[in-house]
Amino acid sequence: METIKNYLETMFRNLPDTDQVRKAKKELLQMMEDKFSELRNNGVSENEAVGTVISEFGNLEELAEDLGLENIIHNNKDNMNRRSISFDEVKNYVAERKACIITVAIAIFCFITCVTPVIITDEIFNNNAVGLALMFAFIAAGVVLNVIAGSRMADWDYIKNEPCSISQESIDYIANEKKNFKTKYSVFHAAGILLCMLCFVPAAIMDEMKIHFSDPISGVSLFICIGLGVGFLIYSNKVSNMHEMLLNINSASTIGGSYSKKAKQNNGEVKYNNKVVKVIMDVYWSTITCIYLIWSFLTFNWEHTWIIWPIAAVVQTMIKGIYGIEGDE
Repeated sequence: METIKNYLETMFRNLPDTDQVRKAKKELLQMMEDKFSELRNNGVSENEAVGTVISEFGNLEELAEDLGLENIIHNNKDNMNRRSISFDEVKNYVAERKACIITVAIAIFCFITCVTPVIITDEIFNNNAVGLALMFAFIAAGVVLNVIAGSRMADWDYIKNEPCSISQESIDYIANEKKNFKTKYSVFHAAGILLCMLCFVPAAIMDEMKIHFSDPISGVSLFICIGLGVGFLIYSNKVSNMHEMLLNINSASTIGGSYSKKAKQNNGEVKYNNKVVKVIMDVYWSTITCIYLIWSFLTFNWEHTWIIWPIAAVVQTMIKGIYGIEGDE
């Protein structure tokens, strides 16, 4: 019976999310359940009963007149012709996209750190030839990795270029993936910001301690910290954006679009009931980061300027408590 319900969801997911459509969907489900029960009571196997029900009630256009949906289906041709992406396709896309995001992050790391061989060989061997060769090798590796990532995702271009729709099962899967990624997102995002902000710290420590070969090591550590920080930010943001894109792939006005609204509500996403507050919170942490950097570089009082982070976290919690609401407005 679950197969029939899933098939029914597929039939209706691109129709408008109205009372009339929901009523028709409920009526058709009852008709399907009655037919299924009748067949099972007559000794028909479950698989045969499911196949018979789907063949008899599986064409919505043939049933449109009986369900009072003729005009709705006619006026909704664009959404009805959306490409349906199966659950297996969604799972494969998510896995492939994550792998490509990691590949791109590594490529960016190669581009950022490509100068480190030059720094090392110039200081230690007083010869830039090997360093330059390695630098171009890093750049070539980055280019190759980017090309590989692009070619791997070429087969999935239709997801972005064509009107598509996904099922309730797929929405639930993506919502769960997004929920499980929240902790990783926080860790990678925070680590990325901190590595970019504090990239000079190893150099400052080595300079203060008068460590031998501190100049090349500090230069290398600077670029490695920046490369890792940018890589972490790319990974966290792109994976998060992928989840959002898939959750919003169904037309918002359809029954399929209501799946994502429900999924976001169940995920407990914080929305804001004040438009000004929403705008502020969209750039909240970026603004805090700018204030921290400007204050720190103007005063060089790094041992005290860190206090802005716990204060900012407390203020964010207060704003969420006053203006935040769970789910969609």
